Amino acid sequence: MADSVDNQCKTLDEILESRRTVRNFSEEIPTRETVEQILRSGLQAPYAAQAVGESTVFRRFLYLKMEQNP
Repeated sequence: MADSVDNQCKTLDEILESRRTVRNFSEEIPTRETVEQILRSGLQAPYAAQAVGESTVFRRFLYLKMEQNP
């Protein structure tokens, strides 16, 4: 069992070490549903509880949509 855990840790280490940010943007505008799904996922992300204390409003998300020219 310990060998399995060691292998899992090594795999996780490899994933984290190879992780890169890719900024490849397109002109395609995501749907509102897609944006909402991304925001819901963001709400599941961990946060520093000590930094926010008793505050219940410590994350804010803005959704800005530009009107396209007719």
